[in-house]
Amino acid sequence: MTQTRLSEYKMGIFILMIVLMTFVSANSESKDENSSIDDFELPKERKPLFRTARELRRYLEQLDEWLAITGRPRFG
Repeated sequence: MTQTRLSEYKMGIFILMIVLMTFVSANSESKDENSSIDDFELPKERKPLFRTARELRRYLEQLDEWLAITGRPRFG
């Protein structure tokens, strides 16, 4: 290929990418316009995870142990 044909090819690819990006962005904007607040469901009520301070303390201790092991740097 000569230099001019190569630059024409690159310019064609560039224009094609711009056109495709325009179509994709226009499609995503139209989806947002059709949604309303009534389309969303509220989250269900969740039970409390920890009933006592002792359960919370035990969970935090176990989490601390797990992070101490998995958070170590690995060399090699």
